[in-house]
Amino acid sequence: MIQSTTFAALSIAAVAIAAVSYAETEAVTRAQLPARAPAVVRAHGASIDGSGSTTPGGLEPYGSVSAAFVANTVLSQATLSQATTFDAEPPPFAAKKPKINVEEVQFKTRDKLTLTADFYPSRKKGRAPAAILIHDAGQDRSGLQQVALNLQKRNFAVLALDLRGHGASISEGWDWSKRTEADRIKLWAFALRDLETATEFLRDRKDVHNANFSLVGVGAGAALAARHALHDESVRGVVLVDPQIESFGYNLYKDVVGLEGLPTLIMIPSKRRDEADRLQKQAHKQNDGLEYVKIKTVKPDKNGNPLADKRVSSETRSFLQKEAMPKR
Repeated sequence: MIQSTTFAALSIAAVAIAAVSYAETEAVTRAQLPARAPAVVRAHGASIDGSGSTTPGGLEPYGSVSAAFVANTVLSQATLSQATTFDAEPPPFAAKKPKINVEEVQFKTRDKLTLTADFYPSRKKGRAPAAILIHDAGQDRSGLQQVALNLQKRNFAVLALDLRGHGASISEGWDWSKRTEADRIKLWAFALRDLETATEFLRDRKDVHNANFSLVGVGAGAALAARHALHDESVRGVVLVDPQIESFGYNLYKDVVGLEGLPTLIMIPSKRRDEADRLQKQAHKQNDGLEYVKIKTVKPDKNGNPLADKRVSSETRSFLQKEAMPKR
């Protein structure tokens, strides 16, 4: 673009010079003109030096004062323009955010509540294994996006839902923030219906394998994941992130023992590792020594959020890919 502009300026200069030179040649002869200092101009290999020789660029030299003035003026402006263009900083390029393939969906529970969820379709065609992500009590599905994206990249179909009374699923009579402690225990018990509806939604989709589900629960959501897995034979694996042994009427010891060999991953802060060790030992002992519970430690942020640790996403992906993804 810069070269084209400079060449155009040179062409205009050449035409102007030729016109002036012709007029002056008609009026006076070269012998009558005083000696002049040669003017040198270089552009694209062409040199104008007043010597009378044709330059490599194919331009003829001109000894006329007016011609030299015109040439120097026009070409100096072109050179200045070129220098200015080179010195200007290029415009900054805005970083493009990767496009997220997600669809907001809604479905009704058997007690007529409308739930909102994010569905992340698998990147591969055909029926894909599915994962259901369950947030902690008082939270919502937004915090689970990174886990969902990691699983989607490994060709899982993922459903992250807002449980009743949370996020976009808050409705009249069902609002976690306005419930008493006793009411919250009741709400969390009814939340099992939300998981039943979520699995029904996935089974009705043609792009989801209807007998290959995994569950990922965070905090009190881990209790829901373990309890649902007890009664759903389609579940292939369970991930419990920062689970509470006792939460809102659920006993994780009892439920994990009842999983009877279903691959289970517990991710827990280091300071509570002994709780997970005891649970693992009890589960294996009650299931004839079958080792099906694995433990990984995580580092929550200063607010106690375990999902801030990137290992939650990567370990969840690796575990479920091994346990639930069809082998080739």
